[in-house]
Amino acid sequence: MRKVFVTGSAGFIGFHLCKLLLEEGFIVTGFDGMTDYYDVTLKERRQQVLLQNPNYTTHKAMLEDVAVCAIRTKLQNPTSLYISRHKQAYATALKTRAHVLNRISSALSI
Repeated sequence: MRKVFVTGSAGFIGFHLCKLLLEEGFIVTGFDGMTDYYDVTLKERRQQVLLQNPNYTTHKAMLEDVAVCAIRTKLQNPTSLYISRHKQAYATALKTRAHVLNRISSALSI
């Protein structure tokens, strides 16, 4: 099974992207800060819908907090595994993007 990481998973686009990926058989890790930019209750309900699928897990945090941890790791060991994993994740994201865009365009075609 392929694994993906979706930021903003409780937002409108992220929620629908997660649903599509789960339907396609992906294992999805959602990530959302649950900010009050708009109704947090709506975001929580969306997360509950996604959590009905056993292939979905979620994390609540602000992306800036994750970035600080990543920068600290990189500064402590600049040639660490972090760099190679970042490249690998980027390549996977590009491959997944093409597949998902094809599915979205197919779903929108009537």
